[in-house]
Amino acid sequence: MKQQVLKFLKSYSTLPLEVDRLIVSTFIKVNNLRINNNTF
Repeated sequence: MKQQVLKFLKSYSTLPLEVDRLIVSTFIKVNNLRINNNTF
């Protein structure tokens, strides 16, 4: 399973920032978290 995930991520993008965003977005969706954007 781990190899399949890594293979998918490599096919999605080789840019770390894009992969990080995908992982974070998935985590937020799976855990039904709500995002509050802070403004200064």
